[in-house]
Amino acid sequence: MTSLFHLARRSLLALAMLAITSQVSAWGPGHEDHLKLVLDALPQEMQTFFEGQATEERLHAWSHYPDSFDDFDGELVGETARQRLHDAGIPHRYALHHAEGRAYSFMLMLEAFREKDSEHALFWLACLAHAIGDEGACNHDPLIHYMTYAFRQYKVPLGEGIGLDLADLAHTEKGTALLGSLLSDYQPTLIANTPDEALLMVMMAGVEANSFMTQRGYRIAASYGFNSTEAMKNDALLALAELGAYGTKVVADMACTAWHLAAQKGIDVVLPPDIQERFKEKRDAYIRARPLANDSIYTGLLEGKAGERPVGVLLEPSQTMNKGYFSFGGKLILAAIMREFHAAKIPYRALDVRRLATDMPGAAELPVLVICAGRFEVPAAYREALQRYADEGGRILWIGGTSSPILGHLAKQLRLGRSTYMPPVSEVYGTTHEDVYENVSFVFQNSLGNVLGSRPCKFVNPPHTEAGWQRPRSNYYVDTTDERIVPLATAYMDDEAVMCVAAYAVDNDGQPTHCFLPEYLVAPYVLSKEGPMTTPAQPRLDDVSRQIFMGALNVLRVPGS
Repeated sequence: MTSLFHLARRSLLALAMLAITSQVSAWGPGHEDHLKLVLDALPQEMQTFFEGQATEERLHAWSHYPDSFDDFDGELVGETARQRLHDAGIPHRYALHHAEGRAYSFMLMLEAFREKDSEHALFWLACLAHAIGDEGACNHDPLIHYMTYAFRQYKVPLGEGIGLDLADLAHTEKGTALLGSLLSDYQPTLIANTPDEALLMVMMAGVEANSFMTQRGYRIAASYGFNSTEAMKNDALLALAELGAYGTKVVADMACTAWHLAAQKGIDVVLPPDIQERFKEKRDAYIRARPLANDSIYTGLLEGKAGERPVGVLLEPSQTMNKGYFSFGGKLILAAIMREFHAAKIPYRALDVRRLATDMPGAAELPVLVICAGRFEVPAAYREALQRYADEGGRILWIGGTSSPILGHLAKQLRLGRSTYMPPVSEVYGTTHEDVYENVSFVFQNSLGNVLGSRPCKFVNPPHTEAGWQRPRSNYYVDTTDERIVPLATAYMDDEAVMCVAAYAVDNDGQPTHCFLPEYLVAPYVLSKEGPMTTPAQPRLDDVSRQIFMGALNVLRVPGS
């Protein structure tokens, strides 16, 4: 029998000579290509089982089904399944992305196999493939995510790259050949022999796929550099094909495992009551052991720059999609900062957040520490290590989305914005708050005023991107009524000063302690279109954000530090 993927691919190959543009949701159109690759990789008996169900309309609709916050369609999934999902705390379609959502997609697919229900089996396979595909899609790599959802919208000049979606590969003859070569010897294997272990493996697949994916982001992004060579572009194509092949194998193995378990008599497939505890323990151990270098955004930066009393830069590994301790966009911002340190010959040390409890340097060794905080959702042991560092005199440059007691007196003067103008970058997904960010301007004072002058600075690109999680959120402003607070930047609306958005605190002797900068003043290409970046694989700060960051840093790097 001609395989399902080959039948569907004939129409795709006719598009091979067209210019393919990457979309901005998950794999984008690549979700359909991923599902077709999975179907093509299944054993013959499973392909026969699905024959007649995999219409183009269904492959399109079902492969994108989890990308919605709507409730489940009871007519499509069945009212019993819908209620089971709700009872399990899976209230809407998007929750199928999460670990427990993937487990239920697997169970419902298995039950459909058992009931010989090929329609629902294909539906749940499509939902599972979508969730796994998202975790391994390069546009959720911290480097390429920023590049896809910010730099493209900002029209940051880039070279001609190889594409950022599986569809950019699967719709070309060269890409199809690459995928075919990587899958030519593949034979599906069982991920586990028992339902309990299979469900645990399905839940773990997110962190594993994320690690596989982030190791390839640098290679793919490098194809968009102005200095990109043919060899670099070929390597980028291979990296993108490796992601497609990886996701295909993972999902096909899961489908075959469900098929195998469905044929076993006397097996009751339910989510064990301790599965969340077991999953959390296994996931946390995996993340603790994950090498920081698996985030290829840090390529060439982890060794730091030699020199006495360096600046510390606090880094974290990726976990899954938009989950992290700090700011999602912080990985790119900090990579850009470390590259600025190299250019300015400033000694720095990259610190792994997971090592703080045992390896946190003292203030005498590391006088200043840079943290891109985001929501600052870190384990207690990490916070305690940072508090000890601050208590002994360590100075923190806090690129903020939130506040923390670690900042001492400065934290007491940070206020959560609830006015019309704050935060200028909204929490709401999508392009919003235009009346604020289009009209707000910033005037710099004191040490930043000395660097940037008194001329107001405005957003030249919207900090609210149309999609993506990397937007530079910061919900706080600074109360400057205290004489120990030195303002650095004030937000204006209609020529009226609204509030201070950046400042530093001094101690009783007038010495700087900690500094607060909102992330939107440091995020690349938000305040300026100019900058030295020649390849998105090696991001830099723009001309304005560099001056803001360096000016604030120099406040804390007081003489003798």
